[in-house]
Amino acid sequence: MVAVIAVDMDGTFLRPDDTYDRARFERLRERMRAQGVRFVVASGNQLHQLRSFFAEADGCAYVAENGHIVVDEGSTAPLSRSVLAADASLRVINALDAVGFPYVMSGTECAFVRADAPPHFVDLVRRYYHRLEVVSDLRDLDVEVMKFAMITDVDPDEVATRIEGEVGDVMSVVVSGPRDLDLNQPGVTKAFGLGLLLDRWGVSWDDVVAFGDGGNDVELLQAAGRGYAMEGARDELVAVASHRTGRNTDDAVLTLIEEILH
Repeated sequence: MVAVIAVDMDGTFLRPDDTYDRARFERLRERMRAQGVRFVVASGNQLHQLRSFFAEADGCAYVAENGHIVVDEGSTAPLSRSVLAADASLRVINALDAVGFPYVMSGTECAFVRADAPPHFVDLVRRYYHRLEVVSDLRDLDVEVMKFAMITDVDPDEVATRIEGEVGDVMSVVVSGPRDLDLNQPGVTKAFGLGLLLDRWGVSWDDVVAFGDGGNDVELLQAAGRGYAMEGARDELVAVASHRTGRNTDDAVLTLIEEILH
């Protein structure tokens, strides 16, 4: 039985131009409702950005910021928010500044980048963080911090190893894209966030179908009854996925959902 379908967004559900077949999805969403299947958006992106892709009537649940914010279907208030201790946030800021690549800091209400970040980086970040502020010094902010993300122009695995050596006790570093790193609180993953929803709904992991393509999807696909790695997914994800599917450019997720719904 399938009770929950959980999808990553970038590289998975969305096409490279940040679109999807809206009409086709609406038809499938009606079929999901008729069969009692819940739909969960599970992404490293900001909640406000994720909500922009769907209508309120779609009734989606959200596991945003890699599980640091979880919102049940039909709700506006978070079910869960994972906040980093202030001293740990300062340590991470110092470590990332020393690495030298631009990064974004995710707060519970807004994301932040440094004013000296390259303009092209700020423009790119706005694609994923619709609430974004540019500030002179992240250390001066009195905000609740959840996670960090960095874009490199070298091998991200090497940078991840370096950062882990500095702050690995307070943050877990995963390669989430070709040049992208996510710094998550230990134990806070998409699987953690979805697990909160499953407990609330009384649903077993055996009844979950999940899709992903990046290193931040590993725990999710490991836990799901059926975990689908996209074509071109990172090797560590392919290694744990129980199934493979096609490319996001071909709407592979929607095609497979059509096959799943009987």
